[in-house]
Amino acid sequence: MANVTKIDGDTFKQMISAASSYLLDNKERVDALNVFPVPDGDTGTNMSLTFKAASEELGKISSQKVSDLAQALARGALMGARGNSGVILSQLLRGFANETDALEVLDGVALAKCLNGASKMAYRAVIKPVEGTILTVAREAGEAALRAAREKNDAQHVLTNFLTAAHESLNNTPKQLPVLREAGVVDAGGAGYVVIWEGAVKFLTGDIKAQDLVKVDDTTTFAGVLSEESIEFQYCTEFLVQGDNIPQEDLKDYLADIGDSLIVVGDGDLVKIHVHTNNPGLALEKAVNYGQLLKIKIENMIEQNKEAVSSGKAGWTTESGAVEFKSTQKKDVEQELGVVTVAAGEGISVIMQSLGADRVISGGQTMNPSTADILDAVENCPAQNVIILPNNKNIVTTAEQVPDVTEKNVFVIKSKTIPQGIKALLSYDPDMSAEDNVKNMKDAIKEVKTGEVTFAVRDTNMNGMQIAEKDVIGLIEGKIQTVGKDVSGVVKELVSKLVDENSAILTLYFGADIEEDAAKELVDELNEQYPDLEMEAYSGNQPLYYYLISVE
Repeated sequence: MANVTKIDGDTFKQMISAASSYLLDNKERVDALNVFPVPDGDTGTNMSLTFKAASEELGKISSQKVSDLAQALARGALMGARGNSGVILSQLLRGFANETDALEVLDGVALAKCLNGASKMAYRAVIKPVEGTILTVAREAGEAALRAAREKNDAQHVLTNFLTAAHESLNNTPKQLPVLREAGVVDAGGAGYVVIWEGAVKFLTGDIKAQDLVKVDDTTTFAGVLSEESIEFQYCTEFLVQGDNIPQEDLKDYLADIGDSLIVVGDGDLVKIHVHTNNPGLALEKAVNYGQLLKIKIENMIEQNKEAVSSGKAGWTTESGAVEFKSTQKKDVEQELGVVTVAAGEGISVIMQSLGADRVISGGQTMNPSTADILDAVENCPAQNVIILPNNKNIVTTAEQVPDVTEKNVFVIKSKTIPQGIKALLSYDPDMSAEDNVKNMKDAIKEVKTGEVTFAVRDTNMNGMQIAEKDVIGLIEGKIQTVGKDVSGVVKELVSKLVDENSAILTLYFGADIEEDAAKELVDELNEQYPDLEMEAYSGNQPLYYYLISVE
C-alpha cells in the first residue's frame, strides 16, 4: 500500500489485526526467550492472547474514530490480560489510548505522542520499574518516535523510526540486566512488544496483506460435564475431626477402601477429611472413634451434575481451551465469603475444593488465566466478599486487576505457588470475617517453603550450573538450586536444601508424568532419611512439573 501519512479508523483496525496475527505467529519465538530454562516460559503466549483479546474488541464497536478504537483496544487488553507481561502490555495500550483525545485520525505527531504516552503509563503502573525490560524498550522507542515526528509529520515515518529504535533498545537489554546476559537472551517482554509493532509496520508497508489476516472466532464453548456412569462414588463427603493424636494413617487406609479422591490433612488434634464414597455413614462412623465431628457436609454429585447440565453452569472453556472453570462440586448458595483459586492439575483442583475453594480456575504454568477468566469466576462465586488465590507469581498481577472491574469486595492474597495456596486454604474459615481470613491466610503462607522439580527446555548456564536440555532441575521459591539426570535424585537433593531443624511437615504433590508406585517408593526413602518429619504424598496430576514440594 502507498505511504500512510495518517492512520484513520479503518487502517487502525486492520493494522492492529495484522499486529495480532503476527504476534500469534511468532509467540513461540518470544516464549523461547524465557530466562529460566523451565517449560513454562510463556511471555509470548500471554502477550499474544492479551493482544488478541484487545484486537477482538475493535470488532464490537461501530465508531471509526481512532480515539474510540484505541479506548476499546485498551479495554479489551485489560480484560484479556494474562501474566505480568500481559498486564504491562494492557497498561501500554491504556497509555496509548489516553493520548488520542477525541481524534478521528492519527498523524505523525499524534501517533508519536501516543507511543510515548504508552511508555509513561506503563512506568507509572509498575511499582519498581526495572531497566532492561519491556519498559526500557517502550520508553526509548517512544522517545525516538517524538524525534521522528519533529523531522516529519508522517505516521509511517514515525512508526518505522519507532520500530528501529525498539530493535536497538531490545538488543541492548542484556547489557542492562545481568540475568539476561548470563542466559544469553534479550528481554522476552520487550521482544513481544517489538513483534507487535513489526506486524503493524509490515501491514503499513504492504508486507502483510489484509486478506492474509487470521480470522478470529471469539465465541465461548461450554465444557462437557460428567456422565452419571463416570461417577463411581456418588457422595462428596467432607468433615473435620477434632481430638487428641488422631491416627491419620489409620483413617487413610480405611477411607481408601470405601472411596476415592481422598484427602486427609491436618495435625494431631484437628484433621480435615474429604472423600468421595457411596457410604458416607461408614466414613463418619470410623472418624467418630477418634474425636468430635465438625462441619459435616455430604453432597450428591449425580444430582449436582444434573443441576449443572440443566442450568448451563457446568463450566466453560475459553477458545484457547486452556482455562476451565467448574462449579459442579458446590451448590450456589449465597454466602458471606467465598474463595476463588487457580490450580494446575485435577488432583490439585480436588484438594483445593475440599479445603473450601468455591471456584477453581484451571490454569497456571504455560497457560495463565486472563483478567476476564478470573473476573468470571469471581462474579459466579456465590458471595459478595471474595478472596482470590493466584498461586503463581505470573498470575498475581492479573488477579490484582479484578477488584477494579467488579462491584464485589475482592481481596487478592499474593500466593505465588500451589503449596502456598493450599497452606492458605488450610487456615481458611468461612465463618470468620474476610479481613480476619486474609490476615490468617497471609500469615499461613509465610510458614511454607516451596520446591519444584521439572525439566530444562534448552541448554543454559545459570547460577554457576551448566544445564543441558532435558536435564531435571530443582527450584526453591523459583530459583534453580540443583540439576541432575534422575527425578528422584533431584527431589532428594532439593529436600535436603529445604528441610532444616524447624521443619515438621513434608508434602509431595506428584505430577501427571509420575506413577503412583514411584512416588510411594520415593516417600519411603525420604521417610528413612527424615524419620522425624510428618510426610504425605498426593497425586496433583499437574503438567510439566514432576513434583511440587511443600515444607512447613
